[in-house]
Amino acid sequence: MKIKSIKPITLKMPFNHGGNKVIFHGKEWKELEFNLVRVETDKGIIGWGEAFGYTSWKSVRAAIETMVAPLLIGKDLESIPELILTLQKSLHLFGRYGVTMFAISGVEIALWDALGKEKDKPIHELLGKKNNDLFKAYSSLFKLGHCK
Repeated sequence: MKIKSIKPITLKMPFNHGGNKVIFHGKEWKELEFNLVRVETDKGIIGWGEAFGYTSWKSVRAAIETMVAPLLIGKDLESIPELILTLQKSLHLFGRYGVTMFAISGVEIALWDALGKEKDKPIHELLGKKNNDLFKAYSSLFKLGHCK
């Protein structure tokens, strides 16, 4: 199964973190802006990921569109760990942290989602875990219950 397209979709939603007032870029942090990542395969399977990036969502979007997607279009999904390692090595000049990693991780989540759909298996099984009670997953920075 090959990667046909990778597209970021930017979302904005009201946000209340429940703590003391936080100022980012001179204004109160009242909204979350982030990028969903839509990966489509040559079999028509759609995988979804999330590329959170604090206030750098525009840079993360640009990194997905101009750095990550061009290196992955046409590649096979069968070995995602190898694919991501090769991607990280190819983009090491831009750093293995921050915006680059936000973009890569959002795409990687979408790749696992697509592969899980294609294999009709939960992602924890694809990662080698048989008992999902033992497997703890992480998604973004905030618990959904904190978003209003």
